[in-house]
Amino acid sequence: MAGNMTARIIGVIAHPQVEWRRIRTQPPPLRDVLLRHALPLCLVPGMAAGIGALTGAVAMPLEGPAIEPLRLAVFASLCATAGLAVLVAVFRVLATLFVPAPRWSDAFRLAAYGSTPLLLASAFMAVPAMAMVPLIGALHSCYLYYGGAHTLFGIAEDDCAEFVALSALGSGAALFLLGAAAGSYAVL
Repeated sequence: MAGNMTARIIGVIAHPQVEWRRIRTQPPPLRDVLLRHALPLCLVPGMAAGIGALTGAVAMPLEGPAIEPLRLAVFASLCATAGLAVLVAVFRVLATLFVPAPRWSDAFRLAAYGSTPLLLASAFMAVPAMAMVPLIGALHSCYLYYGGAHTLFGIAEDDCAEFVALSALGSGAALFLLGAAAGSYAVL
């Protein structure tokens, strides 16, 4: 299991065109993508937030008992998972502007595998001096979304940049609203 995940991570990051073609021609079951790739990687931001809170590198919003870093870790992992779900929906909806019948399964694979660099780079959030590393991961993820949109959805290569830009705007707006809702819940 871990070997397959590691090979897929290395493949997506190091030679994405080859890996996207492999994903298209031999699509892994969605259950495996979820349980063996997406969810384990969604734990990385939570672990970084929890470690940062324990070491004092991440400021806790409220002073409280020792359980607060654990709550922060769980909340960050849930937010990463929710962000991935939002990205799947945005990819699927926006893909209809470019191709006639995009599949939800392709949107899920694009979001899960394309987000790999961002989720891995989020480990550096535990160290304030390395706060820019997730930005580099996000840029690499945009590059992966570009190639994956072309290979998985069949979006014309000339339109992929527009697809990625619209997806970034759409998911950013949706996640802003989700964050506002979560923030108002946290205040209660």
